[in-house]
Amino acid sequence: MRVAGLVAAAGASSRMGFPKALLAPRGGPPLLLSLARAFREGGAETVFTTLPPDDVVASPHRPTLMALRRALDDADVIALHNEDWESGLIGSVRTVLRRAPDVDVLVFTPVDAPACTPSLVRALIQEATRHTGHAAHPLHDARPGHPLLLPRALFAPVLAFTSEGGVRAALSGHPVRGVAWEDARVLASVDVPSAAEAWDPPLTCWQPG
Repeated sequence: MRVAGLVAAAGASSRMGFPKALLAPRGGPPLLLSLARAFREGGAETVFTTLPPDDVVASPHRPTLMALRRALDDADVIALHNEDWESGLIGSVRTVLRRAPDVDVLVFTPVDAPACTPSLVRALIQEATRHTGHAAHPLHDARPGHPLLLPRALFAPVLAFTSEGGVRAALSGHPVRGVAWEDARVLASVDVPSAAEAWDPPLTCWQPG
């Protein structure tokens, strides 16, 4: 079974004040790289990310994004532009599905859902192995979190979905397995400065060293 990971980081991030692709612990590496490592250690053979188009990134952040692209190359993470940028996360997912037709399973998370760990990725893959053709996501207090695992059998509904609501709406009526997970942070979204500051460790805009 060929597994790919995706860290979706293509948003303009107007509420954060800088591209969320640049989220990082103070003095540490970009969160995007840490999530990519979690996917790879959890069983993904290939890891993708999607980055925002250059024309939506404020000029002060463009050099930092260029440095991030170099770091991604060094880490063997394949960076793409979201081909359906206005569609948000589902656009990033579709971009990878179109570019990686030989993948059997795609496990993905937005970069602002940073609780993904290798053990969680492995648990989702194991669930998909036991229940072929089912999507899977972590559940905490019966609430779904990230990452989300998408099997090949459900690629077509996601690619064909044209209504609003994103990936989970596209999967409505299709089988989705829940994996009970104790860490409540799988439900978290670090999408505003206060949430980034409250994360442990606190997150800020990456400064290449």
